Amino acid sequence: MANTSTLVGTLPISCYGGSSVFMYTVAIDTVDTDLTIRTAAAGKMHAIVGMVHDDNTNHIMTFKSNSTSIARFEKTASYQFTIGGGIVMATKPGEALVIRSSAAIDLLLVYVIETDQILIR
Repeated sequence: MANTSTLVGTLPISCYGGSSVFMYTVAIDTVDTDLTIRTAAAGKMHAIVGMVHDDNTNHIMTFKSNSTSIARFEKTASYQFTIGGGIVMATKPGEALVIRSSAAIDLLLVYVIETDQILIR
């Protein structure tokens, strides 16, 4: 098996300058290895606007803009989390959204927008 990022669907939700929200499932079985969730179109950036994660292992997830770490989440085995309601993190324009985990992850649901600018009003 290999680490996977799978586009599950495109939701007709417009937020923060993005015209759609892309829903990805992420599974990691090869730890401490970069996995590209989504590659940006020229001049576009990604922003995570939501995540749902419930896994029974202690681990650290690091999110990157290409190879630059931009956010780190430490999760304990007994803790399930849902994050949403705003911009969780954003990549640099033209760079891929990448994840790395210190332990295997059965399922992580990630909601991503792609935009040329983030509009917060």
